[in-house]
Parts: sequence; structure tokens; C-alpha cells
Amino acid sequence: MGAIPHNGGSQVAGVLGWLPSTEEERAAVLEQLERVLSSSCFRNSRKYPAFLRYIVEHTLNGEGEHLKERTLGVEVFGRQPDYDTAIDPVVRIVAAEVRKRIGQYYHELAAPGEVLIDLPSGSYVPKLNIPQRTAGPPLVGESAAPEAVRAPEGLVEPPQVAEPAPRLRPWRVALRPWHVVAALSLALLAVAAVRLTLFRTTGMDQFWGPVLDPSSRVLVVTGGGASWMSQPSSTTAGAPASPASLSVAEQQSLDLMAVADATTLAAVGGIFRSQRKAYLIRPSSVIDLPQLRTGPAVLIGALNNPWTLRLTANLRFSFMRDDGDHTNWIQDRKNPGMRDWKIDTASPFALVTEDWAVISRFRHPDTEHWIVTAPGLSRWGTIAAGEFLTDPVHLEGLAKLAPEDWRSKNLQVVIATKVINGQPGPPRIVATEFW
Repeated sequence: MGAIPHNGGSQVAGVLGWLPSTEEERAAVLEQLERVLSSSCFRNSRKYPAFLRYIVEHTLNGEGEHLKERTLGVEVFGRQPDYDTAIDPVVRIVAAEVRKRIGQYYHELAAPGEVLIDLPSGSYVPKLNIPQRTAGPPLVGESAAPEAVRAPEGLVEPPQVAEPAPRLRPWRVALRPWHVVAALSLALLAVAAVRLTLFRTTGMDQFWGPVLDPSSRVLVVTGGGASWMSQPSSTTAGAPASPASLSVAEQQSLDLMAVADATTLAAVGGIFRSQRKAYLIRPSSVIDLPQLRTGPAVLIGALNNPWTLRLTANLRFSFMRDDGDHTNWIQDRKNPGMRDWKIDTASPFALVTEDWAVISRFRHPDTEHWIVTAPGLSRWGTIAAGEFLTDPVHLEGLAKLAPEDWRSKNLQVVIATKVINGQPGPPRIVATEFW
């Protein structure tokens, strides 16, 4: 396979395209990579920049042949070497999203003359190109313009007689009606293909679309506060103090929010900010039903959020608590005797190895608006719920299990997460319900 010099580089036939042959050209590609990754198309994500950086740098190092799905899953996304790529399509999903974002960058943000980075469909090897030159030495294989032959000294050149240029007859093309129809059809197909590529409905769109569509802002209701926490046995139970009688310091001491709830709140808020959707954060202790009837709402937390417990009480999956035996569990109304998804709240913190959460999206008759809940049985489940709701990979996995019209349906998803050294692992779906 031959190489054709091109602005000091090489034009390689096949999928790799142009590859730099000097340190200056390599630096130009890396500079372009950083420019793309720092753009609005990539800077708000972790997975997509890591993926694109890995495949570009390994291609520059001459390791493009090693960019296979399993290798990328292990090296970029931390999967086990023997993981099942059919069940966990993280590489394929991320590659498709990266491909779309690269196209968005070059379509909306790139300046003329930038190095081109592309990811061809069906490949994990990026294709690099440089803009076509407008001037320069002839390429190999091109014929240079012949120099004028000068007559030997002492000889007189005969005068050149200009011959009249032949008259050119313009071509006439007879356009038949079916020619026009075919041309229009091809143009419409091309436009449709571009629109399907740029505006493909993703799992993220399907899940969050009903919440983002209304013009009203989203109410985000957090759990927490001292009222839900179990009191020491020496504490005398009694009516809470009136807010009017509390000092500023006393009131602030009651404004508690679990770290897990704050983590999920930040993740969900990021989704709304990226979509320019207005939202309002309020603790559950100050929310009433008229406020919930003003627009869609997201409820964070379960056993520390009475609104989550109340609005999901009649759904298939709901949260239960037995203070007598220190057990929290997720109840399945279709299998009421099953208690596989449970947490012993009295067990040592370091011995917990798994947690669960129930993500719900439904229209409640009392609010007449969409409700989304992100609650776990304990802190790890809530963090996993926030990750699931804001990660395109996980929502694409949900889309594969959902019916075609699930954007307008109510749904519940039970997810599980392994707890390792006090930290939750990736969420995985264990049960779903659509209606």
C-alpha cells in the first residue's frame, strides 16, 4: 500500500486516512484533539472524552489494529476481561454517541483549516485528515507544467500566428420528468439520512422528554432533615419546636441533607442545566400538594422523603420499613412474599455488599404532572439511581427493554449496585414495569 506525500504527511489508503509522519504533524493532531474535547460537545462528560482520547492516541502510536470492542471495554470502561459484550454494549453505545458529537463539533464549531478527526461507522479506529491544500509543489504522479524552450542564440524564432479558437457548442441536456423526480427523491433521502443521524431519539430523550417538554419549571424535592432520623433512646420524644422559636443556628442544624441525596441532586441538576430547563430545589418538609401541582417534579430519596413514599405507595414497587427488626426493603406487589431486595439497617456499615433502588416515572392523579423518583434503600442505592438517570449508556440499556412507545408510558425500574469498600458500583437493571 503506497503513501502519497501531502503537506509533509502521508495519504494512506483505507480506513486510517492521513497519518502524521513528523512530530510537528503529530502535535497538530493532539492539539486538535484537545480543541474538540474542550468544546461544549464533550467537556460536560467523562466517558466520551476518555473514549475519544484513547482511540486517537493509540492510533497515533500505530496501535489502531488493537482497538477492538473488548479491549476498549476493559481499558477505557474498567470491565472485566471476560465480560459479555452482548449484554453490556457500553463500547458500541459510547462510540455511536462520540460519532454524533464529533459530527456536531465539525458542523457547528470547527473553523476552516482544522485537522479532521472522524470515527467511521462500524469501526473504533479514528480517521484523520487534513484540509486539501490550495497551493504547493506538485504531488507525486502529477505532471509539472513544462518550461518554455528557448531558441538557441543567433537563431530568429518565426513569428507565432494566433489561430482563432474553435467555437464551442454548448451541450444541451434534455431533462425528462422522471429525471427531476429521481433527483428530488435522492435529495429528500439525503436530508432524511442527515436528520436521522443528527436527531436520533436516544434513551436519554425518551426518558426525560416528558419532564422537559412542559414550559413550567421542574420542582426538585429533596429528602432529609432531622425529623426522619431515629433519635437516641435518651432523647425525650415530643412535638418539634415551632420555627418561630428557633434561632438561626438551631434552624440550620436541622437543615440536613444526606451526601447521597446531594450527589444525585447535582447529577439531575446537570441534566436540566444542559437542556436549559429551569428548576427549583426545595426540601420535602416545606412542600405541599398545591406546589406539586404546578409542574413536573423529581423526588430524591425514599425513606427520608415522605412525598416519595406517599406518591409511590400504590405502584408495583414501593419502599417498606420495619423499625422493629431494622429492615428496609422494596415490596413487589406482584410477588408480595419476596424480600430479596432488603437492607438490615443495624448491620455494620462496612459489611454491606449490595443495595437497591427503584426509579419511577409516572403521571400521578393527585398532581396531574409527571413525577420522577430517584430513591435507594440506602445511600449507595440513591447514588446509583442518580448515575442511572443521567448516564446515556444506562438509559440506552433501559430503552432496549422498553416497548416502542415508552416515552409516554409510566414506568418503574428496580436497579441493584454492588458495594465495594463503601462505594457503589455500576447500576444494573433487575426488574421493570411499564404501563
